[in-house]
Amino acid sequence: MSRSKQKILRALGHLVKQRRTALGISQEELGMRANLDRTYISGVERGVRNPSHNCNCKSS
Repeated sequence: MSRSKQKILRALGHLVKQRRTALGISQEELGMRANLDRTYISGVERGVRNPSHNCNCKSS
């Protein structure tokens, strides 16, 4: 994976975590609301998962 893509994924993960914590919900709660596994949410927040557009729409 290129460095620029890694940077983008880390930045996206930071934003997801920031929004989730501002809402006061856990990764598990976000996963339930978005119909995604908690471990997937964790991977997105750490910048190691590349969420699809479909997943982004679910979690919005």
